[in-house]
Amino acid sequence: MGNRDKCGYTILEVLIFIAVSSLMFVIAITAIGGRQQQVQFSQSTREVDAKLRDIINDVTTGYYPTNSTVSCEVIAGEVQIVASTNQEIGTNSNCIYIGKALQFSPDGKSDVIRIYNLAGKRYADNSQNPTLSINDAQPKAVALPDDSNFERSYEDYPIPYGLEITKVIVPISASINKLYGVIAIVNNFGDTTVSDGQTVQVGGIVGTSLGDSESTAVDLINQLTETSLFDPPQNGFFDKSETEGLTICLKSPDDKQASITLGKNGSGTTELLLDKYVKGCDI
Repeated sequence: MGNRDKCGYTILEVLIFIAVSSLMFVIAITAIGGRQQQVQFSQSTREVDAKLRDIINDVTTGYYPTNSTVSCEVIAGEVQIVASTNQEIGTNSNCIYIGKALQFSPDGKSDVIRIYNLAGKRYADNSQNPTLSINDAQPKAVALPDDSNFERSYEDYPIPYGLEITKVIVPISASINKLYGVIAIVNNFGDTTVSDGQTVQVGGIVGTSLGDSESTAVDLINQLTETSLFDPPQNGFFDKSETEGLTICLKSPDDKQASITLGKNGSGTTELLLDKYVKGCDI
């Protein structure tokens, strides 16, 4: 022991100590990094869920963020989105705010949700009977995608921490899914035939896909209808699924998955699943 005290440690012992210390450091950093990724994944999915709840609440309460360059008018019985002179939709006697359309992965941006406001006819006819359906309202996106003179009238919500939307589905079965790139959340127009307690209607817009351009999305939104002329339905059909609801599939940079379901069983709420996400997201 006396010699060890005088001579210190051998080179081999020092190298072993450094190697073990380095390994422990790597293990610690990996554990911390994995924990941080898990926290970010959980936080980002919950933030998206909270945003969707806010949107549903806005539709329920009729909140509409005004835009000074775009307005809704009814011309010859048709809803038109036109240049504005600071006229708010809420003060337009012929138009009414009816909800929002959500475009997922606009222009190929998989970590963005684009939110359009929807406006439509206040009255169904010249007798000023109120609109009672989407078909009566003839909703249009409050947007002018092909006119660069107007400020953008939509909101781009950036999904945090690299979380991406992989698909938006109605999970009909284990092997078949209906896919959408845009969904609509609209009020129920006071319709007593909808489910008890349902304050909004949620549906996919047929013909839309993830990654659509603004022009393509707005064009399909502006065809929104509850009338199905064909089987399968034509583009623009408002495809509601009051039992299964609509599911948004999410994936993190390290391949963790989650799902958020809206409108399940006719409700205006959301259901966030992390570990036991909707299995249709895997297909």
